[in-house]
Amino acid sequence: MKYFVFIQRYFNSLLENRTSGKEEQIRLAVYLMACTMSILGSFLHFFGAIGVVEWPLLMVSVLFFLTTILFLMLFLTRKTTLSQSFSWGCVTAQVLTGFRVVYLSIARPEGALMALLLNSMVTFLILLLLFMGSIRKAPVIVIVLGLGTFIAAHIISPQLVPVPVISILIFLELSIFFYFLFMNRFVGDSFKTLALYKSQLTTVLDFFNMSKEEMVTLIQLCRHQGSYEESMDMMNQNLSLRTKRNLIRVGEYLQEPKEDYIEELGKRFPELSNTELEVCQLLLKGMTSKEIATSLGKNLSNIGTVRGNIRRKLNLDLDVDLKAYLSKLMK
Repeated sequence: MKYFVFIQRYFNSLLENRTSGKEEQIRLAVYLMACTMSILGSFLHFFGAIGVVEWPLLMVSVLFFLTTILFLMLFLTRKTTLSQSFSWGCVTAQVLTGFRVVYLSIARPEGALMALLLNSMVTFLILLLLFMGSIRKAPVIVIVLGLGTFIAAHIISPQLVPVPVISILIFLELSIFFYFLFMNRFVGDSFKTLALYKSQLTTVLDFFNMSKEEMVTLIQLCRHQGSYEESMDMMNQNLSLRTKRNLIRVGEYLQEPKEDYIEELGKRFPELSNTELEVCQLLLKGMTSKEIATSLGKNLSNIGTVRGNIRRKLNLDLDVDLKAYLSKLMK
């Protein structure tokens, strides 16, 4: 039990320290699963539990084990990235699987057909793991190696690997490839959408200085059908003091007339664009650059560029505060 707890803690530590984002976490989990399957399969074959027991094939199982450990250690010691270790490990595994298939086609030992089918399943499994881990480029290499191996096996031993068998194997491999190619694209788009949503949510939470729990409370407050007093009690109990102040500030801003500043600024500074006038107006409202960027749906760097353009058009020196200058003019 203690050993299991240690493994679980170490795995959680890897997820926290060696991955960034949900996609990386899934990739790490799949890679560790692939390493476990490779090591277990090597041991089972070496001790005669599966496959054909002949010394060339046993040596391949030893190489399977050693290369799996090698690429895993390179990743754990930060010599390679997760994607590199994953890709190199799977491509090496396919090369070793191809050697097995060719050897079985040449030597044709007892049980060769079942061993060939078993190694074909290994190729399919390698492809499956690569796609589950969202690894790019390596699946194409594995496909080429797999197809070359099947065709070579048919050429060497057409009786052992007849045309119907080779056709089915090629069809299955290509079907898996194109299916997961489509799924990877779909999943990749989903991850990008999720990342964009989280980024926007973080921006909103930062803008109001709120936690996720406070945001949920605010949504519940907006949907609350009770009396005004009940709504205020809910807000006082669940929102922090700073969040309440920010919400009051936004409410006051929304209630204030906004066109006056725009019209007057436009008359005074006709050379400014609409976006530059909007930024000036929000500066006069006391907003920071970050708050202005969130309000206008722009990047912080965009707002910095706009502010620079305003200063240039108004011929302001670097030591002149833009907000103070505008406030003085609007009095």
